[in-house]
Amino acid sequence: MDKIVVRYAHTIYPYSLGQNKDNFTTTYFMPSGDPYEGDAVSRNSIAVIFSFSRWREDQDDPMDEIDDKELFANGAIPIDFNGVEEYVRQYETYWKEVQTIKEKKGS
Repeated sequence: MDKIVVRYAHTIYPYSLGQNKDNFTTTYFMPSGDPYEGDAVSRNSIAVIFSFSRWREDQDDPMDEIDDKELFANGAIPIDFNGVEEYVRQYETYWKEVQTIKEKKGS
């Protein structure tokens, strides 16, 4: 069964795409009705979520291609999202590696 997992705070909510397909209306993806307004869900986000929902265990994990340490070192966490940085800092060795990459870049 195809599933999306949406993480919110410390709770994981699984949604079956098949069971919720009626909820995915045009209004869901662009509440204002204008695809160029800020409330529209980006096309690439939709493609990633639905493509990932079809990922099978026997396939390579697409997340393995993402260099998350590099993304964090380049400032992926906005300045005012302190809770996100605090969470990532809990992984001390990992965060030190991020900081090392950042220092090498001179950021």
